[in-house]
Amino acid sequence: MNETAWGLILFGATDLILIASFACYPYILARAILFGVYVPEAFRNDRKVSQMRFRFTVSQILADLAAAAAVIGWALASGTKMVDALPIVVPVHLVFALLFYIVFHRKAVQLKAEQNWSLSEVQPAKRVASLKDRRKEAIMPPLSFAPHLFIPLIIMALIGMHWDQIPDSFATHFGLNGKPDHWSAKSFGSVFSLSFIQLGAGILSVLINYTIGTAKQQLDPADPEASLKKQSQFRSVLSRFVWLIMLALILFVGYGQASMLFEQSFGQVPGWVDALLPILMIAGTAILLVYSSRKGLGQNYDTAAKDDRLWKLGGTTYYNPQDPSLFVSKRSGLGMTVNFAHPVSWIIIGLLVLILAIVPFLG
Repeated sequence: MNETAWGLILFGATDLILIASFACYPYILARAILFGVYVPEAFRNDRKVSQMRFRFTVSQILADLAAAAAVIGWALASGTKMVDALPIVVPVHLVFALLFYIVFHRKAVQLKAEQNWSLSEVQPAKRVASLKDRRKEAIMPPLSFAPHLFIPLIIMALIGMHWDQIPDSFATHFGLNGKPDHWSAKSFGSVFSLSFIQLGAGILSVLINYTIGTAKQQLDPADPEASLKKQSQFRSVLSRFVWLIMLALILFVGYGQASMLFEQSFGQVPGWVDALLPILMIAGTAILLVYSSRKGLGQNYDTAAKDDRLWKLGGTTYYNPQDPSLFVSKRSGLGMTVNFAHPVSWIIIGLLVLILAIVPFLG
């Protein structure tokens, strides 16, 4: 099979997963949230609500397929490799997803006003607090993330011990046919840049696991024991998913680094392998979303989750000065989010921006 055929297969598989992820967004997340707007129980099966979800999905699929067809046509006509065309179509999908979300968020706000959703469900008078604080018991223990930190350090030490075996110039990117198409001169930055990425991924995995275990516990006032059990299950599943996917990322990058620096010992990594991990990560995340949604895990039962006034930027950003919590469960979807009314949240954002700004200069 030639490079063009491999490129089309890679492009098509990756793009279809992306399109499905964006288009199925209204169905794989919590039914209580409609494009950033809380939907009371009595209206979740309403015909207009179902139609809105369906129209979003159809619109997203049609727009994304048109964009993919246009990029494929351009790549074939210009002789551009499909692996190089893929980074072009992904931002287009993201732009379409954002635009459609904004449009349908406004429609959801209008529907809420028409049907008086804010008047149809009485909020609980007080928040339920469980005496069984087992949040940290549900997650992976901190020591289980030792491989995420030690593997990058071991790889750095081994590279340093064999520094003289690294060629003065080495390939840093390979095409789908397995041939190198980009080279870099030997330097501290070019050799260890991937090591810093691995180490950063290890530190990030520890921090994510910590936030999963310390995020505010939010229970259903109608059945606190059952919701406590579901939230514990969700924390357990999410913690193990983070452990697995981040370790796979570190090992994947480590092997790529070794094959790049010591080609004679490890051989070249084919170009199509570069896309294997992103595809698996996207597919794994989609499966976890569907599983959590079907099992009712990780639902945000807190009163604040039902108050649209506390969720800014289209219902996606939590801002509650009255809530002392730094981390809270997302309104829908996986994981946790920060309370942007908490001063520490802006320190976290600043550190992330700083890291993203520094990484490009490591090479």
